[in-house]
Amino acid sequence: MAPTVSTATADETETSETRSSVLRTAVDLLRAQLWLVVPFFLVGVLGAASSRARVDSPYPTAFSPFPQRGVISVQVPFVPPLEPAVEFSPALLLGIRLESFLVLLGWQAVIAFMTAVVLAIALWTVSPETTGVVPPLPRIGWLFGYVFAVQSGSFALLFVSRSTVRPSILAVMTFVIIVLAVAIALFLFPAFLVLGGLGPVDALLESVVHASRPIRIAGFLLAIGTLGYVLTGVGQLPHWPTDGIVVGTIASVTVAWTLYAAILAAAYLCWVDRRPGDPDEPARAG
Repeated sequence: MAPTVSTATADETETSETRSSVLRTAVDLLRAQLWLVVPFFLVGVLGAASSRARVDSPYPTAFSPFPQRGVISVQVPFVPPLEPAVEFSPALLLGIRLESFLVLLGWQAVIAFMTAVVLAIALWTVSPETTGVVPPLPRIGWLFGYVFAVQSGSFALLFVSRSTVRPSILAVMTFVIIVLAVAIALFLFPAFLVLGGLGPVDALLESVVHASRPIRIAGFLLAIGTLGYVLTGVGQLPHWPTDGIVVGTIASVTVAWTLYAAILAAAYLCWVDRRPGDPDEPARAG
């Protein structure tokens, strides 16, 4: 009688292999393109300068305390934030004058543009399937639109939170689950825009189709988000809040963004642009 292997054991082995495949590929990509830390460091400096300017501006913003009420916050990044230490007040959009709103809008557009440019260049250069440094401009444009839409959604949530009563624990948990589910579905969206060259509609559909590993994607997102949050807060521990925020922002953006770009590119290569012999390559019927 031929030996049998339980389905559970096979599934667990495949899960372990596919997860290690993505992480191993991400490490290999970083080792081959270690200089990618430099642009992320530079954009981290920009994020730190912008954060300082936010707090000094008349807009109702402040540095987010660490830890928040004695607990470590769990972050779910759609894209790693350029200003992870800035906390916007829900009153930001209430009674704002038109000229102030336009300045705020332009400020956000600059942040979104810098985010899109650096992330697009990182994905493009870290991938072994591409040549050159700068991807085609339309791909950067689509990524800019995505980042700006994510930021706009954050401001919309601020307005809604100011207009409603304090939610219950069940409502908060439901909201977190929904946000995590959407983040999982959109995980590969930037990669399909930049590396796949798809338009936003096709990239969205492909990202949803390839989000068939929700636990692994959630693990990647939560790990990157929490690491970025912790690095941001470490700068506040020595009790030099202003300089500490600058140091924490630079460290958070540099480390979290670099890991995010490497893991995103690795996931795209392993799960979408599969090569023969990859652990994630599904068996084909003969």
